Amino acid sequence: MLDKLPSEFDDFKKKYSHYVCRIKDQVGRLKQEIWFGMANGLLYPNPRKGVQYQVGIDRSKLTFNGIWIEGTYDARATRLEVTSRLNDKKSQFIRILRRLGAGFTLEILDSKGPIPTNNLSEADVDYLIYELPRHGNYAHIGKPIPKKEAIALGDRILDEILKTASELLPVYRLLNRRQS
Repeated sequence: MLDKLPSEFDDFKKKYSHYVCRIKDQVGRLKQEIWFGMANGLLYPNPRKGVQYQVGIDRSKLTFNGIWIEGTYDARATRLEVTSRLNDKKSQFIRILRRLGAGFTLEILDSKGPIPTNNLSEADVDYLIYELPRHGNYAHIGKPIPKKEAIALGDRILDEILKTASELLPVYRLLNRRQS
């Protein structure tokens, strides 16, 4: 996948700017999900501490979470920076997300569920700005692909992931002060 990313993603291909992992549930057992994450290596040598792209695979769906912001303590500085950026660029953020079209969602931990980006409101972004700095909260902007659709895409699944990554690049740049 990294080799097929367009040149706009060259800084994501650097050593240590990507990872593959499985996460643990609350009891400490490994979940069945597998995650691939990557970030701009010039901005975030450790992608888990920054704004990253993530692709997740579990039993029921492939989720291109797209823009993923961790809720861990290690990513607190990033969450605060993104919150500040969203305060400054709220209307631009809303415009970019609405342009993504059908299928894309914004989700905030402890929220009412995925919010379709084409219906995103200022109140939704205000809620994100309020919740994101809190420990344990995360946000992701993505495009879930149900397992049935992923299977139907077959060999074209990688093309779909790469297309989604490119569509989300303007969001990534807006969220990263050093990239806009």
